[in-house]
Amino acid sequence: MRIPSVLLLPATAACLALALTGCSGGSTGGGGAPSASSAAAASAVDLAGTTWRVSDADDATSGTTAHFDGSAVTVTAGGGSSSYAWSAQGDQVLVGGGTSGLAGAAPAEWLTRTARVQRDGDGWVLLAADGSRTARLTAAGGSASPAPTTPVSLLQSGTPGPGVGATTAKALEGRWTVAGAPTSAIVFEAGQWQATSSCATGALGGRGVYRVLPGGRLLVVRTATPIRGCPIVQGVPRLRPNAITAIARAASFRVRGDTLQLFDRTGTGLGALVRG
Repeated sequence: MRIPSVLLLPATAACLALALTGCSGGSTGGGGAPSASSAAAASAVDLAGTTWRVSDADDATSGTTAHFDGSAVTVTAGGGSSSYAWSAQGDQVLVGGGTSGLAGAAPAEWLTRTARVQRDGDGWVLLAADGSRTARLTAAGGSASPAPTTPVSLLQSGTPGPGVGATTAKALEGRWTVAGAPTSAIVFEAGQWQATSSCATGALGGRGVYRVLPGGRLLVVRTATPIRGCPIVQGVPRLRPNAITAIARAASFRVRGDTLQLFDRTGTGLGALVRG
């Protein structure tokens, strides 16, 4: 969720407004990260369609660049490149495992460790979950793209679905199935999810990563796409969209008893699952 900037407030009021992010004027972790007040204007969706030079990252070699698009971040280093799926809400980000380019990989643990972004003058600072800096992004000259080439819908802040509220990551963990179809299931465990489904859904399997945000919001990244279609001997598959096939669009969730309800970024329900 985007947090509006607060301007021209007395110091005491400003501290109250920033109570959740801290009111210190000093650096935040990682040696030199911007203060919490600069994070108020940060929104990861603003990175879509831009290319940056990467510095201050433990495993990034000189000349490493990162291009952010609506669904992936492409890291280029030397002659290699890797593409990493990502998702965001406000300044919170989640990055999945990468796939290598034809010329070889460009490993970027600094990117997969990133959980939050902050503005830093004309650039950005990337931060891990513990607040330490993972990398700094600075202007890469004329290599920036004029606009993202893929939709940014999975980067925009979402409106929580009806009844969504504060909960814990533990509430989401476990195996959840589609009612009446016990072979169609998704398992959430320790930040990893894996789905299995039947041919009748038109999508077999899939896996990825997730993170629970405050207020029942959710970040989900698909790192392995499901196999589409069914064997021809079974005829045309009956496509039946459900919460499993739509998991990559989930942005908030609600658990009531043994029922899990997932919602997209507009607060619209994606379907319900039952524990088991």
